[in-house]
Amino acid sequence: MTERFLNNWLEAYLDFTSEQESPEKLHLWTAFSILSTALKRQCWMNRGTYIIYPNIYILIIGRSAELRKSTATRIGFKILQDAVPDSYVVHDKVTPEGLVREHMNRVSRGERDGKAVTKLESHTLIYADELANLFGYDKITASRMAMLLTRIYDCPDQYWDTTSGKGKVEFNFLYPNVLACTDPINLKVLPSDAIAGLLGRLLFVSSGESRKPIVWSEYSIAGILLRGKIV
Repeated sequence: MTERFLNNWLEAYLDFTSEQESPEKLHLWTAFSILSTALKRQCWMNRGTYIIYPNIYILIIGRSAELRKSTATRIGFKILQDAVPDSYVVHDKVTPEGLVREHMNRVSRGERDGKAVTKLESHTLIYADELANLFGYDKITASRMAMLLTRIYDCPDQYWDTTSGKGKVEFNFLYPNVLACTDPINLKVLPSDAIAGLLGRLLFVSSGESRKPIVWSEYSIAGILLRGKIV
């Protein structure tokens, strides 16, 4: 069994980010997102007639420059990339067609019962530090993106989509996660026909409290000292 370095990873993460100005709630839900992504469909709860996976769609809301939303999520995003380099991330502006292409089956190799196995996977973190980069301002494109995210939320073993270049495409073992940020004014990019579907799957996170400005944190001072900038 792999050695455990931290007794409680979430507590350690919140302690690590305690010297950053974003509210603790934002760091907590960012931590949930990167933990969920790192699991890669390897944990589930069998409910008899269906299976629940721990993938989550998180939308952090706050006025620009007040809660430092993007700063908080980028800390977690960087940790995910460093700790789980084979995690797959879709970042920046993407169309529904582009998301389908990014979800194309990826081959991974592992071991089961002492034997080497090859499997197809479609696990992804869809990361948007601004919600408009994901949905855009075109209503038709936004509606199609909302429908796509709604359909794949339940992590189906198989999913079919139609693309202009490849025709009907089959995906295996989907596991989508979403981590996005937005100013309340940009919630308008969510299409009205997403209310019954996607909005019921989104977790809205905000905080009425922001931390006081921290000019020099313990971590930044330590970093400068280690680099020999201060003697």
